[in-house]
Amino acid sequence: VCFHDTVRFADQSSAIDTEITEWYWNFGDTASGSNNYSNEQNPGHFFSTNDVYTVQLIVHDGNGCIDSIAQEVLFNVQPIAAFSFDTVCAGLVSQFYDLSSSPEGNIQNWQWDFGDSLSGNGNYSSDQNPHHTFSAIGVYDVSLVVENSLGCKDTITQEVFVKPTPNAAFSAEPECTGTAVSFVNHSTAYGPYHPIISWLWDFGDGTTSD
Repeated sequence: VCFHDTVRFADQSSAIDTEITEWYWNFGDTASGSNNYSNEQNPGHFFSTNDVYTVQLIVHDGNGCIDSIAQEVLFNVQPIAAFSFDTVCAGLVSQFYDLSSSPEGNIQNWQWDFGDSLSGNGNYSSDQNPHHTFSAIGVYDVSLVVENSLGCKDTITQEVFVKPTPNAAFSAEPECTGTAVSFVNHSTAYGPYHPIISWLWDFGDGTTSD
């Protein structure tokens, strides 16, 4: 049983020479109000807090006889899903970093959904620290589901803004050896709200310029 999951109860009561006709469940979870009770044979219940609950079942059979049983319900400890990511630019590889933790039991499974359906099978990953190249600029809902060795899961979703990438371009006229070569920058930015703010030149001879 993992907290934040609906707990399913399976009735195993039996009667002699007749059938069980009524079920009365009390989940011991008064904070859940009217949902604390059920007349179903095999109910489910979403507990309001991570605590120890005494769950009682009372059954009636066709002869009008009654029996009851009470059992404690304990919760396994869930992991806590968390992640970070580096600067995300269109057309470039982005790295994601798992920051999840588990108070009890080791995390054994990671399931990533980058919210990028156009990337096909690349939209998903089971790596702990995956990388992904987004198919276009925009805002993506990236989700991570983690599962620990106790079988409990947690999920987190964050918005990732994929920024537009500038287009680098330049030209240069041929010059003779020993003569300075002039380079003309023709790089363009994606719209007026994303201006180019820095340039780094590598001339291929061990010298650079910014």
